Amino acid sequence: MAPFSDRFNDTTFGTCDDDKERKMTRLGDYAEHAYAMLRIMAGFMFAMHGVQKVFGLLTERETEVFSQLWFGGIIELVCGILILIGFQTT
Repeated sequence: MAPFSDRFNDTTFGTCDDDKERKMTRLGDYAEHAYAMLRIMAGFMFAMHGVQKVFGLLTERETEVFSQLWFGGIIELVCGILILIGFQTT
């Protein structure tokens, strides 16, 4: 078996036929939309966990105000909203 570096310096490694390259190019057109959807969903989930901890929404127990768990919920809520709106994204 060839050494690790020789296997990846092979000229045939990573070559694709034209059909596969065209498919990947078409998928690449949607990359920005996919990243935006991932960011929005991750921010929404993060914020919802914060809402659950801070306001006791959809849970049986309520978190004490100014407890460590409550502050964690505040952080999740605020940061989740910032992720959701795309704060400091390029």
